[in-house]
Amino acid sequence: FMVDSNYQLADCFVRKGLPEAAVRCYRKILEAESIPTEQREDVLYRLGTLLEQMGESEQAYEIFLELLSSNASYRDVKDRVNQLESLRKQKPH
Repeated sequence: FMVDSNYQLADCFVRKGLPEAAVRCYRKILEAESIPTEQREDVLYRLGTLLEQMGESEQAYEIFLELLSSNASYRDVKDRVNQLESLRKQKPH
């Protein structure tokens, strides 16, 4: 129940233009003890995408890496990791 309500809340927050609130909801879902693998992967993907849109490329990179390690063929996660790796290499240290 907690997972479903946070999922719905996150979607509402995204539609309302409140990405920080949506991120909190997605993180709460990921803290849940027993969420099905498919749902966990979906939440990771949504969270990574949202963080990337917010300009939080380092956090997005970490999330997509986690998803890549659990399911390398999930959507376009390989491409996203490669794009974010390219961005990381371009940043001055």
